[in-house]
Amino acid sequence: QDAADDYDPEGDGEESSGQVQFAIDGSPATEWDTETYDGGFEGSNKRGVGLYIDTGNRVAARQLDLVTSTPGYTATVYASDSVPSRIERWTKVSQSVRVKEKQAIPLDTARQEFRNYLLWISALPEGGKAVVKELSLQR
Repeated sequence: QDAADDYDPEGDGEESSGQVQFAIDGSPATEWDTETYDGGFEGSNKRGVGLYIDTGNRVAARQLDLVTSTPGYTATVYASDSVPSRIERWTKVSQSVRVKEKQAIPLDTARQEFRNYLLWISALPEGGKAVVKELSLQR
């Protein structure tokens, strides 16, 4: 239940923090979502926000699976052993994808193991809010 956490390095440090457990609880009836940004991130002076999974141990994950009710947002997966305070300090392990309702994002860790995997949302769908119903890592 405590393996997920929000990531908002360019804002107030919180992004719907009371809902993070719902992204990994196995129930499609619950969800984590971003705050609503009228006009997207451009109006907020942010490049994005995210949600990361702490695996507890270092693993070389090969895929991140995502279920959403707000397809159309842009996301990239990053990895790190710590939780860097800036997105530039994470290691990019996927291409940027325009998320579908059910999205598998292939990861390339170059066989390197990491403890934390971050779903970084850099562009929002229509409505200015992104939803994550379920998030899981595949080894």
